[in-house]
Amino acid sequence: MNIKTPQINSGKKMAAFILMYVLFIFFAQALLKLKPNKETSFQHMNSPNSSIIKTLHE
Repeated sequence: MNIKTPQINSGKKMAAFILMYVLFIFFAQALLKLKPNKETSFQHMNSPNSSIIKTLHE
């Protein structure tokens, strides 16, 4: 059991990191859905922000 504990701890850290990442993407998509006006203005502008928003929707 002592040999497996470091692997379990690293697995928990990895799972927590993935969970935080998924929650961040979900939160960003929720903000975009709540504010469609900003989304359309970003799409009209030829800025790097529009590409980031498009990748979040895909």
